[in-house]
Amino acid sequence: MYYLLGKKLSHSYSVDIHNELGNDDYSVFETDSLESFFSDINFKGLNITIPYKEEVIEYLDDLSETAKKTNSVNTILKIEDRLIGYNTDYDGFVALINYHNIDLINKRILILGSGATSRTVKYYLEDYTKHIDVCSRNGSLNYSNLENHYEIVINTTPNGMHRDTDDDLLNLTDFTNLEVVIDLIYNPLRTRLIQSAKCKVVNGLYMLVYQAALANSLFFNKKTSQKEIDRIYNELLSSKLNIVFIGMPMSGKTTIGKEVANTMKREFIDIDDLITYRTGKSIQELFDDKIFREVESKIINSIEGSGKIISTGGGVVENIDNITHLRKNGILVYIEQPLETLLSRPMDSRPLLKDKDSLIDIYKRRLPLYNSYADITVKPDFDMEVIYEFISSKWC
Repeated sequence: MYYLLGKKLSHSYSVDIHNELGNDDYSVFETDSLESFFSDINFKGLNITIPYKEEVIEYLDDLSETAKKTNSVNTILKIEDRLIGYNTDYDGFVALINYHNIDLINKRILILGSGATSRTVKYYLEDYTKHIDVCSRNGSLNYSNLENHYEIVINTTPNGMHRDTDDDLLNLTDFTNLEVVIDLIYNPLRTRLIQSAKCKVVNGLYMLVYQAALANSLFFNKKTSQKEIDRIYNELLSSKLNIVFIGMPMSGKTTIGKEVANTMKREFIDIDDLITYRTGKSIQELFDDKIFREVESKIINSIEGSGKIISTGGGVVENIDNITHLRKNGILVYIEQPLETLLSRPMDSRPLLKDKDSLIDIYKRRLPLYNSYADITVKPDFDMEVIYEFISSKWC
């Protein structure tokens, strides 16, 4: 049996990846005690994740050169009765840098976190630049005394990971010299850290897939081709993404969303319908009680999981917290309907649309928000290839 060994693993995609690599005997194993695991559990190979990449070394008989230099192990191979530790994270990080064409030469780089993954990243970066700072909560350089002159920021901490509420460790809005932000978290695909950056952003999904392929090669002495790695990455990314439709009332978000969900064989969620179902009240009643926007935000923040097609209400863009949550695992697709078309449609059952003037006012107020938040802008008769092309365009 092969395992991913860690403390909390509900966020992990490793089983999906190793199954795609042909290993059906792979599962996650959560433990609070390495000692009990190594004394009680039989295995052929392991992947190691937070918080055990350094602690696990004392149970091993030998280390690869990279594991020795970084003092970090994320893959263990059992050869007869000997346990050999490897650091395939190193190769995964190198592959991520190359895949996203990131220039490291002489860049001023800030690494967030000082643990095992931080050491792995720093070990590679030292071949390209001398300008590397490491920031941690309790270090001499910490989140309260950072300067904003860095060109690259790399997060190696679990902060912002799936269901982690401690998500506002650092806001990069004022880091005006940034060229690239790399967050090695992959679930969610866009953490708050990534969303706060005004530059190229990269998540850790490609690194995860690449290091898993190397681990699988060690387990079975069978190399995985670059083409196969890229295929698994692209299919995993596509399957984990939510596609979120935004736009004015009467722009066709629900109709289009249902068609896309049917085409892609995905679950469809209409936020307004979900609000009505959970509250037992109509949208009009909630507006009359002046609590609709509050309820809407609570419903949006309650949506978990990935791979869904979501249609939102027209005013969802007027609350930045809604957008932040929807973008974590979703791409936002703005359905662009001309104002003239909207004005020609009946406004029955639309609480905020009393007449044409109210529609014009709302359109003018929201249009800049739709344009600002959209990852893709499409016409109502768009071709799904537009979305597929975006997903494969190294957008994050």
